[in-house]
Amino acid sequence: MANQFYIITLKTLEKLESIHVINSSVILKYWKESLIDQNINYIKGCPKNLFISLVLNNKLVFDNSKSLINDFFSKEYIYSLKAIEILKSSNDVGYSSSSLWKLVTNSLEINRVHQGEMDVVLALWESGRIR
Repeated sequence: MANQFYIITLKTLEKLESIHVINSSVILKYWKESLIDQNINYIKGCPKNLFISLVLNNKLVFDNSKSLINDFFSKEYIYSLKAIEILKSSNDVGYSSSSLWKLVTNSLEINRVHQGEMDVVLALWESGRIR
């Protein structure tokens, strides 16, 4: 079963398909709407920040062309780039969010707790949205 951030990621991405000019405020608006759609009343920063960074750094595939205004940077973006590098270099498509997080943190030599970041990456990877 998909994690809540996996679902929120895909719902937000779907909402963004109809928007032509995207900045962090627009993404945050749709992220919050997706949280409400899932009856979640809090915003966890790490998954949200990672998603915003991937969108604004043109790392995702959209059905229509977008004008991206990159007004946002986060440390989660660095984590996502490492996770994508791992996924692209591996034939194993069966990573769990925790196993991918462990590979990321070991590779980057950081000691942090998984906060849902890899659920976002895996949702985008498994749905074919990562460039």
